Amino acid sequence: NAIAGVASDDTKAGTVLNAGFAGNPKQATVTFATAYPDANYSVELTPLSTSSRRFVVAADNKTTTGFTITISANNITGLTAVDWFTKPFRDP
Repeated sequence: NAIAGVASDDTKAGTVLNAGFAGNPKQATVTFATAYPDANYSVELTPLSTSSRRFVVAADNKTTTGFTITISANNITGLTAVDWFTKPFRDP
């Protein structure tokens, strides 16, 4: 499951463990402890693996309260977790 924490006033970060991904394709839902005022934020994802295998991940279904991580593979053997980091876009 998602472990979420606020890194600063403007960012959120956390980790989703391999055990949190289900279905085909594999997906996990991230829910923020504190919602953004709007869904205008970017998401950076980093898959963590015990091997040299690469995993393609995407942030889908963005809302003010979270998003879904989708992995473009049904077999995620070797994946230990996916780190995520968000940053809102602000008008200057």
